[in-house]
Amino acid sequence: RETRAPYLDELLPHQNEIDPKYQFLMRAPVMDSDGRRALVKFGRQTKEHYLATEIEKGKVSGWRADFDESKGIWVETQAPSPQKAKPAKKKAAVKKNAVAKKTVAKKTVAKNAVAKKTVAKKAVAKKTVVKKKAAVKKAPAKPKTP
Repeated sequence: RETRAPYLDELLPHQNEIDPKYQFLMRAPVMDSDGRRALVKFGRQTKEHYLATEIEKGKVSGWRADFDESKGIWVETQAPSPQKAKPAKKKAAVKKNAVAKKTVAKKTVAKNAVAKKTVAKKAVAKKTVVKKKAAVKKAPAKPKTP
């Protein structure tokens, strides 16, 4: 998104320059019931223009106006204002710690076992490489035949 949503009152002076298919926007309410300026927005999922207001930059107020094409009118809706969430009551601690500790211990043991096997495999591989190098050094040189 490169540009901000325009306020409806910013578009009204330019209504003769706007395409006739968007003239329904010019009949929309310019402000909500609390006196906030209406923003013209586009819903990508519904592919329709609607109006909304903001309390602060980016924080929606809950007011919305949608155009009803069948009736030719704007329908205003007000979402219920969000109430402050009450702090959740603390429940009695469940004895899950013992089970959790056992699970962690099992996982740790399993990881250690895998790590030990990996180290052992690397050691065996290293010994094999060292033996091969020693065998190559001890091999007698073949005499050159002219």
